[in-house]
Amino acid sequence: CFRSWNEYSAQKDFGSSDGGRLHLGLVPMPFVGDLLGATAYVLLLNPGLDPLDYYAEFGAADYRAALLANLSQSDPERGMLFLDPAFAFHSGYRYWHSRLTRVIQAIAVRVGKEYGEARQLVQRRLCAIEVYPYHSTSWQLPTRITSRLHSATLARSFVHDVVLPRAAAGDAV
Repeated sequence: CFRSWNEYSAQKDFGSSDGGRLHLGLVPMPFVGDLLGATAYVLLLNPGLDPLDYYAEFGAADYRAALLANLSQSDPERGMLFLDPAFAFHSGYRYWHSRLTRVIQAIAVRVGKEYGEARQLVQRRLCAIEVYPYHSTSWQLPTRITSRLHSATLARSFVHDVVLPRAAAGDAV
């Protein structure tokens, strides 16, 4: 469990495959976005791992504050923080923005807005839910362990009890 960017980057085998080890020194990420205010949900397995995760969490106070605000849902207006240009340095921004660029462009055309305004619209309405909130380069935990993780039960319950009924009612996708 690394407690800083310096500690993480100083390991002798830095950059090599870590065998899917969970990085419990990073803030768990069970979701990103406004849980109840979103209208589009993406379900994922777990947050990946990039060296920038450690650098951002331990070296960029505004990023860590946004990450913690996301967990407490104390700033729902921010929405999907990985579409916020303030965090364009982070691999999460690269991941989400690259996958959503064409969607954002299409929305901009459809609603007659500039790209930035359409990006903000998507940012406020998108929520990603991770079944397992722990960072890793690959997910390799055996089912005998994952089946006992309470966080996974909570994620599945939220999808079943909140997201699916909203989708069935036409209030979310």
